[in-house]
Amino acid sequence: MSTLRQLTTDLSASLQAIYPASEADAMAGQVVEHVLSLSPLQRRMQANEVVPIDKLTAFPAIQERLLRHEPLQYVLGVAHFAGLELEVTRATLIPRPETEELVALILQEQRGKAGIQVLDIGTGSGCIPLALAQGLPGSCLTAVDISAEALIVARRNAARCSVSIEFQQLDILHAAPRIPAPLDVLVSNPPTCWSRSAP
Repeated sequence: MSTLRQLTTDLSASLQAIYPASEADAMAGQVVEHVLSLSPLQRRMQANEVVPIDKLTAFPAIQERLLRHEPLQYVLGVAHFAGLELEVTRATLIPRPETEELVALILQEQRGKAGIQVLDIGTGSGCIPLALAQGLPGSCLTAVDISAEALIVARRNAARCSVSIEFQQLDILHAAPRIPAPLDVLVSNPPTCWSRSAP
């Protein structure tokens, strides 16, 4: 039997083999909260409660993947971005803090305007248009990606957030997206290092 506190402590201790203690503590807390569907406050308030046996079985595999240096977001399948919890997979990038800054800048420039036309290139998880939809109600959002697998994830995220986005699969280097009107915002935040395989 293991309490929430002991489970979190043990997981953190194992992760400290490859991560600094503060990072290992934070990761362990997030894992426990995710698997047990707890908020950070609930995890602390219920620290002495015993973890159900059927829930404990999920932790060894998660711990093993983290010890192989897999990003926490891919292990859990979710990433937090601009107040949203988004699905992420190996088909998508993990949303970055600087991407949130980019979204904040666009919102600052466009907030209060009606009927904004937005095109996001290389949408991945759909994090940019989803976050923009929150701050720009009534905007028209188009998002493109070369990856069919990424667009499947982006569409699921849009459905979970109840946001209407026009997703299109295309290679922006060889085809132009279909957009309903002249653009107000063209946005793209690709990875720092990016290469495209030859056809």
